[in-house]
Amino acid sequence: MRSSALPRRSLRTTRRATAGALAAVATLAPIAAAHAAPPAVPTARQIVTHFAQQDRLEAYVQHPRDEGPRTVVHGGLCSQRFAGAGCRQMVSTKDASVMVFGTARQASDWAGNADDVATAVGRVVLSYGSPARVAADKRPAYEQALRAYLRDAGTKAPEAVRIAVHLASQGLPMRDARDEGRGATRLGLAAEIPGATQLVTTDGPAVLEFRDEAAAKEYVSNADDATYRHGTVVLSYGSPARVAAPVRPVFEKALRAYLR
Repeated sequence: MRSSALPRRSLRTTRRATAGALAAVATLAPIAAAHAAPPAVPTARQIVTHFAQQDRLEAYVQHPRDEGPRTVVHGGLCSQRFAGAGCRQMVSTKDASVMVFGTARQASDWAGNADDVATAVGRVVLSYGSPARVAADKRPAYEQALRAYLRDAGTKAPEAVRIAVHLASQGLPMRDARDEGRGATRLGLAAEIPGATQLVTTDGPAVLEFRDEAAAKEYVSNADDATYRHGTVVLSYGSPARVAAPVRPVFEKALRAYLR
């Protein structure tokens, strides 16, 4: 019916309007693209995988492990990172941590060579952290209490949990005690690093990602480990460093190229 049909002039106008709208969209598209969000930074795991593809770096990034702030890790520090040094039991606290080693020699080697402030008494080490969390004038009280406990225990094998409880019973601060032995369950190490969103450790460098550059800079400025930062990504070589100084620039160049 004529009353229901569009006049030809109206159809041509509609076509012109549609073409104009499409042209406008086409014109605006590059502008929208120019304001698109920047590409996401590769994950810490992807960065480690990238390093593993480099012939010179592959040997350094073996045994990668997720230590992100929300990762549930089975097995504490003693059974993982410190097992090679002879650690058998460990209770960590915000004050003194108690470590039990397989032999007195291993305990002595730890106290003499690790980066933390520590004292060995037989097979047991009191670790005060790095930087030390217990003031120098307070440490003798911990060590005296430990020696008294071991003397009373006689030939019984030392147990980190019992030692930690004993120290606390003597009025010595042992805040937030946590089992770090084989049967322990904990959150990843990044949970204790302000602003860290990802962390993957390896036999060589650890790769950390932070929520922003300010948090990454804060970590680098305060950490006691050797580090390199590029944007929100930090390479931690450890303390003492697990990567030789001549090799570190190779990691840093590879990181910059990958993030470019």
